[in-house]
Amino acid sequence: MASAKDIKGYDEMMPGCDRVRVIFSLLQAFKEKIKEVASTRSASTGEIELVHIGNGLKKELSVIKAETALLLNEIIGRPIKPIDVEKHIGRIEYLVAGLEELEPSVVKRWQAGQVVPELIKKLDETALEIRRIEERIRGVSVSYGPLEFLGRIGRRFKAVLKSVFSPALLVTKIVGFVAILTVIGFIYLWFTMDKEEDVSLRITVLSAQISAREELMRRLGEEATRLEKTIYDMEEKAAERSEKLTLVEYRLKFQEIREAREKLAVEISMLDRDLKEKEARLSHIRDMNFFMRLFRIRP
Repeated sequence: MASAKDIKGYDEMMPGCDRVRVIFSLLQAFKEKIKEVASTRSASTGEIELVHIGNGLKKELSVIKAETALLLNEIIGRPIKPIDVEKHIGRIEYLVAGLEELEPSVVKRWQAGQVVPELIKKLDETALEIRRIEERIRGVSVSYGPLEFLGRIGRRFKAVLKSVFSPALLVTKIVGFVAILTVIGFIYLWFTMDKEEDVSLRITVLSAQISAREELMRRLGEEATRLEKTIYDMEEKAAERSEKLTLVEYRLKFQEIREAREKLAVEISMLDRDLKEKEARLSHIRDMNFFMRLFRIRP
């Protein structure tokens, strides 16, 4: 599939609606490729072939993700209903990465014939969200977030009060202004307070990421052990030039595996530290009632 970066003049700012057409074209081509894979591959597809499939889909998805990120930057204001395009693309990215990295849960779902239907479903949902973004850019159904909406009401109400110069309404002006500030402050505190559901979801994601990397480390460790034994045997017997070249290749591959395991170990350490912080935060949240969390009162 041709990258959007191949279009002449791409380095210049592309109009939002033109970018929408490019993204729809990319999504359609991506869906056709998934259908082609589904029609030519069976549930018993081997691991090497799954890695190849995941790698091919990952390259094309990266273009869609980049174009969508640029499109999101062109939105003015904040919608009352969140635009979930990044959520859907994130799910697609997870499934594709799962095929490439042979994530056990994803491979199992592939064998059950569940991955392709979900990919197509998420692509359709992504297309609907892109259509919403297009409507926002064109000026259709433009809406504002709760704080912006209340702010506009407050400014209008304040203007009406200012138009009345009767001293008898001075108290009404003050009470109204204080009431508006109170409502805005309450909404701000509610939206920014710690929520147990958000932290729990993050803990679940971190645990899954750690498990996936630990499993990959285990498999790389087994491969390293096998290579090390092969290298040891060949060092004692290698005499021919071809055998020595093969031995060099095995040593290079062993070094690559060792570096990959070291990198995974660092990632696991960082994720584990983040996980412990989130678990401590969740425990802290559970120790507080609603008003303590709302007003940031420590127990």
